[in-house]
Amino acid sequence: MTLQTKQGHTPGPWRVITYEEWEKLHQDGAHYFSSVAQVNPSGYLDYLICQCADKGSLQKTRANARLIAAAPDLLEACKAAYEVLADIPGGLTSAFNAAYKCRNAIANAEGRG
Repeated sequence: MTLQTKQGHTPGPWRVITYEEWEKLHQDGAHYFSSVAQVNPSGYLDYLICQCADKGSLQKTRANARLIAAAPDLLEACKAAYEVLADIPGGLTSAFNAAYKCRNAIANAEGRG
């Protein structure tokens, strides 16, 4: 069993879609939704980050939402890993490959990918 299967989220790659694409893809209705939001210390909504939808699984929408909510922490971890991996001398192939993946993930997360 892979980690993706254990976590239950939708495998990537993911992309941002426009509202028009969203409407076209979900014309038939009957979806489960989970939301990702920034909530202030008083418990009030500051920002709605996104809504995840799936035709058949509330569990999948929740797993997707958890993954998206973890994105800021994952980006910071990836940046820290990249700084270490990129400085390993000797051109170790596995370190180079990991650093390359980190660099690409960081670029995608920051809209430069």
